[in-house]
Amino acid sequence: MKVTLAEPAYIKPVFDTMSSVLNEVVVDVNSDRIIFRGMDPSNAAYFELRLENSLFIEYDVDKDEIFSLNMGRLKNIFGVVGKGDMISWDKENGDFGFEITGLQKDRYTLSVLDNQKDPQLDINEEVTIESPSDLFENGIKKARVIHDDLEFNVEDMELTISSNDKMDHADIHFKPNDEVAIDQKEEGTIHSMYSGELLEKVTKVTKAFDKVRVSFSDNGPVQLKYNKPDKLVFRSIIAMRIAE
Repeated sequence: MKVTLAEPAYIKPVFDTMSSVLNEVVVDVNSDRIIFRGMDPSNAAYFELRLENSLFIEYDVDKDEIFSLNMGRLKNIFGVVGKGDMISWDKENGDFGFEITGLQKDRYTLSVLDNQKDPQLDINEEVTIESPSDLFENGIKKARVIHDDLEFNVEDMELTISSNDKMDHADIHFKPNDEVAIDQKEEGTIHSMYSGELLEKVTKVTKAFDKVRVSFSDNGPVQLKYNKPDKLVFRSIIAMRIAE
């Protein structure tokens, strides 16, 4: 296989986020797309980046493959890709190679790891919120001012992100308007609690995406999904946190 990417800027912030939580990442390749996915060691967060073949200026994949790579090394390689550089990936003789072409040509080779774990997750969606990605990122930061346990409550088509610490409270509101859309499948209150630290790590991808789609269920995990149509989709699922 050999593929060449001319717009690596989309991927850098996603790999930064994934490497802050994952040690290894599963790479799933076929003729239509490349998927990078993984679960953190504590099973609290799942990440999945899907790159469509239309994102690449060269896409030569002759067979389906699934293998694993070191996530930190992958992030570091993309970190040295300069503006205007192209990066090619190839797999030969059991190793995964990266060639960066700009004013000069650099090559990196990563050993393929034994992928014993290959998580694939989805969630039940009782409510979805579509918001500008920077607005939601700021909402998470504001709520974490008080505490890291963030409660998501949806009632009467309004999302409130709350945090509490003894007598101190924060309530950050998201109401439907021209930029925010909320779809609640059933009446009543939908509530769950999540790690603010993990949510803030995920929302650092905001610089690469205009919108985020947030979905969750009552006392269930939350999914944050970022999309560039016909190019790439990044999503993360964060486990519910149980109140002490």
